[in-house]
Amino acid sequence: MKDSQLESSISAVQTVVKEEMNSYSSALQTAATNMKQTCVSALAPTKIRAALASATVDRSANLIVYGLAENNDDSDSTRVKELFQNLAEAPVLVEVDRLGRRRDEHVRPVRV
Repeated sequence: MKDSQLESSISAVQTVVKEEMNSYSSALQTAATNMKQTCVSALAPTKIRAALASATVDRSANLIVYGLAENNDDSDSTRVKELFQNLAEAPVLVEVDRLGRRRDEHVRPVRV
C-alpha cells in the first residue's frame, strides 16, 4: 500500500511540475513576443530618424562674428546685442559663445 501511495504522490508531483513548466514556458514565450514587438517598433527607421533629427543641432541657424575683441568687462552676449542694435536688427539670441581655445595673440570668433 505504501508503494501505491508513493507512486501516486510521485505521479501527482510530476503532473503538477509538468503543468507549471508548460505555463511558465508559455508565459516566457508571450513575454518574448511582446518584447520583440516593442523592440521592433522602437527601432523602426522612422523613429530612429526622428530621434536623430531632434538630437541634431541645426547649424544653418548659426552666425559667426569675427573680429569682436575679447573683453573681460562685458559679456559676449551683451556685445553681440549691441552690435545688432547698431545694425538695426533684433534677432533672438539663444546661445552666444566663443570658438576655439583662448590665446593672447588671437581673437576667437563668436558663434551666435
